[in-house]
Amino acid sequence: MARRAPLSYALLIESLLRETADNIALYPSRPHRLFRQPHETVQEQYRRLQALYKRSRYHDDNYLEELCVHYACSIHDDTHKSGNVCATYAATIHSLLAQNKLYFQFPSTLERDPAAQAQQRQSLQSIEPYLTYESTIRDHFGKTVCLILLFILHQLPKLPDEADLTVPLHALVDVRQTVEGIVGTIVNEAAYEDHAVSLAFLHTRNAIAYNILRASNLTPEQLKRSPHKIIPPGQSTLPPDALIQAYLGGTPFADFLSTPVPFSIPRQLYAEHAAVFAPSGHGKTQTLQALIAGFLKEPDPPGMFILDSQGDMLRRIERLAVFDGALKDRLVILDPEDAMPPALNFFQLGTGADYDAQQHELFNYLFTAIDSELTAKQGTAVTYLLKLMRVIPGATIETLKDLMEAGKDSDLLQHVSKLDRITQDFFAHQFLDKSMVPTRTQIARRLYTILGNPTFTRMFAARENRFNALTALREKKIVLVNTSQRFLGQEASGVFGRFMIAQCLAAAYERGPSNHLSLLIVDEASEYFDAKTERILSQARKYGLGLLFATQYLEQMPPQVKAAVNGNTAIKVAGPVGYNDAMMLSREMYTTADFIRSMRKTQSETQFACYVRSMTPRAVALSIPFGTLEKQPTMPEENRREMRRRNAERFGAPAPAPHTPPPPAAPLPPASDIPIKRKPWE
Repeated sequence: MARRAPLSYALLIESLLRETADNIALYPSRPHRLFRQPHETVQEQYRRLQALYKRSRYHDDNYLEELCVHYACSIHDDTHKSGNVCATYAATIHSLLAQNKLYFQFPSTLERDPAAQAQQRQSLQSIEPYLTYESTIRDHFGKTVCLILLFILHQLPKLPDEADLTVPLHALVDVRQTVEGIVGTIVNEAAYEDHAVSLAFLHTRNAIAYNILRASNLTPEQLKRSPHKIIPPGQSTLPPDALIQAYLGGTPFADFLSTPVPFSIPRQLYAEHAAVFAPSGHGKTQTLQALIAGFLKEPDPPGMFILDSQGDMLRRIERLAVFDGALKDRLVILDPEDAMPPALNFFQLGTGADYDAQQHELFNYLFTAIDSELTAKQGTAVTYLLKLMRVIPGATIETLKDLMEAGKDSDLLQHVSKLDRITQDFFAHQFLDKSMVPTRTQIARRLYTILGNPTFTRMFAARENRFNALTALREKKIVLVNTSQRFLGQEASGVFGRFMIAQCLAAAYERGPSNHLSLLIVDEASEYFDAKTERILSQARKYGLGLLFATQYLEQMPPQVKAAVNGNTAIKVAGPVGYNDAMMLSREMYTTADFIRSMRKTQSETQFACYVRSMTPRAVALSIPFGTLEKQPTMPEENRREMRRRNAERFGAPAPAPHTPPPPAAPLPPASDIPIKRKPWE
């Protein structure tokens, strides 16, 4: 490599701009003085350069393509990167060659008009050094461009071959360091004493020099007086996108750094939970669908519990051809809209040592869906009621309702003798006491509220739970849960959703710590959040259960729930939320509120700010195409109906027995035939 002259950064810029002031492109080295032969006529110069051109590779029509492929293959072989990055190597190199005029067509004829001939002579003078030192310039260009691109690409994580999600390449590198490296390398080309070498990036260097001047808010005259006011990229306070455009705008490097590259989040990071925040209509459901589609493309997809209160997403998933092929035995559908809704029993939750605590948590979930919190007295009652319900054979929610209205002679209380002494004392001295009547009445009223929906009653009146969450978790089932607000109503839908979340959590606890990730995916999750959210998030992570949820109501969450969500989610994906939410999220995502609120939606895709702990140094702009799930192959309709039939047979509740009205009573005799018993005093 040629020796560099000891010039400072500012002096280099000043010298470059001084040369351009003479209308000479940065460092032309006065090519006519260096290469022109003494007393050579324009005709002689034309013939001499024409001979050089024919001997050069410039004469080969395939020269440019071969050169780009050669450099691109060198970079690809060294980095082994995949995806769109490799596809843009050749395009970037092609653009750099074009910008620096390192390929051209030699004039086919010599001009005869004196004025045109003088202009042509200037053109010949400008291309002469490229012909004379073709090999030197080409070799230096190749080494330098490979050095720069490798410097960028070595910063990238391993990229997938394909992914539905994309981010700009610069989102995955240290932008400030990268821009500083590119600018420093190109600008220092002017310090080479070998003038032929300095021609390799002549025009790119020119563009960067003027970019630096504008970014430093200096004129050429001000630069001469105050060269110390030059602001290198490493000292700029501009945000990443603006920094790239400020210093590399007008060069192929800016486009290269903005290349969309496939982006996927390593599966193990989902164990630390993920949250999607965005206003209605920005594409939260499309984001969940894209992530689910990505999981289903994996060789061994994780087990998934997917809750959706609208049902549209679930209907798209169940039609996928993969469930008629490789994943045929892994799909479970729990849909109250089915003719045979799932048969569920509230009290068949688990058999582990933590059974009581899990049952109590499940009851809290059930009642919180109707009211915000159980009172202290109700909470005490629930603890002992759970114990009794466990020992009553085939107990259901209706059994619990009957118990709330039972008197001291009720058959249900006969099972109290099976319990420990403290529990027996509660039922003997507290449960039937007058002071407990309001509590029992309140609980009964709440149960009447949710049991008012006949489908809900049919689901939860089953004497056995035909769906086993623990088995589903162990066998990595994809469980589609339609909580159907339209069919069940808001209250019953909320209870059903909380029941399934608690079932999934209880199964994870009973399974114990696992290296096999399972996911609980919840759309419109805010209706399931309460004071226990933090415990759920922290406990689930220990048992290999990751939560992936979407919500638009971040602003309406209680402060403790917001804190739990922010502190316990490693993956945060945010659309243009309100200003206060954007300010709060910006601190957690290492970005600005303006960046989060700048995310936009087009007809074909939507943007989200995405931060992944231990993967992205700051939030990046994530592009998510619409219709990812809709574009996947689907199974034939008859196969889907057969799959639904088998699913209903396995998990569905049988239809209730038809109601037989009692036989009509015998007609009353005429009033005149009814004897009238008179009082003695009448």
